[in-house]
Amino acid sequence: MKEIAARNPERIFGREKSLPVHEIVRFSSIEELKEHLINDEIDRTQRDSFDEQVGWIISKADMEDFRPKYEDWPRLLELFERRNLFVHANGIVNDTYLRASVRNKFPDAKDRALGDELHAGSRYYNSSVQHVIHFGAMLLHVVWRKSAPDENERADRAIGDLGYELIARGQYELAIKILEFARNLRNVSSERRRRMFVVNLANAHKLAKNEAAAIKVLAAEDWTAAGNEFKVCVAAVKESVDDVVELMGRIGDRGEVDAQDYQEWPVFYGVRDDPKFVDAFKSIFGFDYVPSAKKQAGLAQVMDWIKEQDSENAEIAEGLHTLQSMQILNG
Repeated sequence: MKEIAARNPERIFGREKSLPVHEIVRFSSIEELKEHLINDEIDRTQRDSFDEQVGWIISKADMEDFRPKYEDWPRLLELFERRNLFVHANGIVNDTYLRASVRNKFPDAKDRALGDELHAGSRYYNSSVQHVIHFGAMLLHVVWRKSAPDENERADRAIGDLGYELIARGQYELAIKILEFARNLRNVSSERRRRMFVVNLANAHKLAKNEAAAIKVLAAEDWTAAGNEFKVCVAAVKESVDDVVELMGRIGDRGEVDAQDYQEWPVFYGVRDDPKFVDAFKSIFGFDYVPSAKKQAGLAQVMDWIKEQDSENAEIAEGLHTLQSMQILNG
């Protein structure tokens, strides 16, 4: 919110706002007064509902209101209302929740009745965290591209890195959602970056045991003019070991894909146990192939990873924590 206000102050000060003279004179400069007004606007907005806060972001960033088109929007609103029940009503369904469930078409709304006790077991909690990360990453990315179009390259790298790390952490379904969003972005900073989105999306489908979806994603692209680093990854997703080995030979030991890449990239998970692949690796690099361990970790570790990265991923992490402050996951 502060970033939006800093980049678009006219949308904060565009409406009339009055302050008593004794309030104005205590500021030493116009900049200090502006900062006070921005902080006051943000503090006021953060006391509003989650829906109203998202509406504020959409309005101040001059974005199209996508909430009616976002299929999981009712689930996010239900999460907010359930949180309110836990905090204020011991999880017991009340009239407020029931009215909101009808108005916003909550999942399973027809199964709720006044006085029911709601819970948040591990399945509900994990699903909720995934919805928050998915929505938060998309909202922050769209705002970023809208507010700072000259930073598209940084923004694209950040969303791509998030999708890749989700794959590396075994969060395939969430990675699919993030990378599907990234693949469909307009004005991606480079063709190389767009192809990276596509390859990682296909691999996420493959690792989620949906090979048909993976092949469909790859088949929608023309890889003829792509570099060997992309061709070897496409062949690996398809588990075409002979093609992978042939392309490894072309790339060699000083090419676009190095030994560490073959050992670490999740795109090689499907071929790295094949003797042909292992032998080709040793022949090219002169030492035995030792694959990195697969990282099977929870979403909390993904958030920790984001916070440890460079500034562009730190911005996404900060934004996701802002969503938490918008009363989604707070107790």
